[in-house]
Amino acid sequence: MKNFYLFHSAAAFITGSLFARRFASSIPFYVIGIFVAILFLLLVLSIRKDTVFFILFILIVFSLGFMRYKAFNHTDAGNIKNYLQYHKTKVFLSGKIESVLDESRNSAKKTFTLEVRSIRFDDEWIGVNGFVLVNIYGEAGHNFEYGDIVVLEGFLMRPFSYAGKKTRFDYRKYLAHKRIYAVLNVKRGFFASKIASDSSLAANVLRGIYSMRDLLATRIERFLDPPHSAILTAILLGKRQKIPSYIKDLFIKTGTLHILAISGLHIGIIYFALRLILRIFRTGNALSAILAVLFLAFFTMLTGARPSILRATVMFSIFALGAVMKRKISVYNTIGLSCLVILIANPNQVFGTGFILSYTAVLSVVYITPAFYRLFSLGPKRGFSKKIADRFKSYILKSLSVSMAAWIGLLPLTAHYFGLFSPVVVIANIIVIPLLVLIMGCGILFISLGFLSPFLSNIIAQSIWPFILALIFTVSTLKKIPLSYVEMNPPGTYAILLYYVMLFIAVHMVTGKKTNFLFFNPTELSNPRA
Repeated sequence: MKNFYLFHSAAAFITGSLFARRFASSIPFYVIGIFVAILFLLLVLSIRKDTVFFILFILIVFSLGFMRYKAFNHTDAGNIKNYLQYHKTKVFLSGKIESVLDESRNSAKKTFTLEVRSIRFDDEWIGVNGFVLVNIYGEAGHNFEYGDIVVLEGFLMRPFSYAGKKTRFDYRKYLAHKRIYAVLNVKRGFFASKIASDSSLAANVLRGIYSMRDLLATRIERFLDPPHSAILTAILLGKRQKIPSYIKDLFIKTGTLHILAISGLHIGIIYFALRLILRIFRTGNALSAILAVLFLAFFTMLTGARPSILRATVMFSIFALGAVMKRKISVYNTIGLSCLVILIANPNQVFGTGFILSYTAVLSVVYITPAFYRLFSLGPKRGFSKKIADRFKSYILKSLSVSMAAWIGLLPLTAHYFGLFSPVVVIANIIVIPLLVLIMGCGILFISLGFLSPFLSNIIAQSIWPFILALIFTVSTLKKIPLSYVEMNPPGTYAILLYYVMLFIAVHMVTGKKTNFLFFNPTELSNPRA
């Protein structure tokens, strides 16, 4: 892996961020700056010494990760967290809405992030900064949008910490990683008013995209009954708030919750479907790649730009542009580049559950799958088998290999975060992923063609719900299998590290040193001659 420079850079940047989380307060910023300057000078002097150059380069990236984390999380005396009391306090806040407004399942609560600008205690307004999570109950704020400047009355308090024995999820830390240190609860009858709106181009574009998202969600709810509408909205738009808890529990217990959360799987389906459509219309390779990248960027914003979506969008964009330039792309460098893009923008993502699970899953598939291919005697074959039985067997074994690789790679993390051991997910993925493809295909047709007429919308909607029903029936049936899932105490950090060390050794022994990390070249997927 000596040529995987971007992968190594991402690992160094992550390590620097982790180190900064522990020691940022004790090491001044200027000390790190001087250290980086010295390292850079030594790097220039050792440019012809490969090993020394590599070590110095990694140390520089490590230091940059440290500096970025420290700068990103710096707070001054005016931060809202310094005005919190040990008990909830009734205050007025003024600020700008900086996120999508999420609605609860029963529409009783709206939640969004507020970039606070001032706070009023009694009759005095004080200038502050930072972010607050706002919960509005009742009808107040029904006309709020992204970018609105608002004044709110509510109870200001510290977030609760919900960490327990069965899971290691800590709600207070989760919000802190988003630089949110306070929660404002706006009760029924409290003051909530819009006083202005951000009229910048970026705000208007994002406001338009989020309005389109709400419009599409409303249209889905018009033609599909719950819970089918909630599931389709989650799969296509990333809005999971209205999924019933019993449905969500089915997917959690069977390890298939990733079906309801837009991730690399969904982005991949959209990417290849779009390339296929553009190929049918004989669009040039360069133009189709550019259009695909632009659409993925739009879809990322439409669905909330979560880490798993950003990771997949960056990776497929690199594959698409690399195919145009006819460059062979290392999947490890692609993973590293997407990771760096996300962490440079927000280094706190490295502590997010979604980020950790997303990158662990894709690395597991890339690194572990070849071991199962070798065990099952699979791999690239010259020639084309005409026997349907052989092709079906190959599909099952390859799907099983990928599913087992992802499950084994995520096993300690799912136990850590959810307190679950779900072996049934290996079989579940083989069944539910084809259903996901059908649901997404029909759903995209519904969104793109349904506006032509209500009659056409109803026809397409009626073709979707049987697949959603089959999806629910499948996970419900799999959950009933004995030992399909086992609840367990979450493993500790050292146990998880030991597991991955042993897994790395085992895979290395099976694949050998000279085994390729991929049996296919991703750039060939968009080659018209392939």
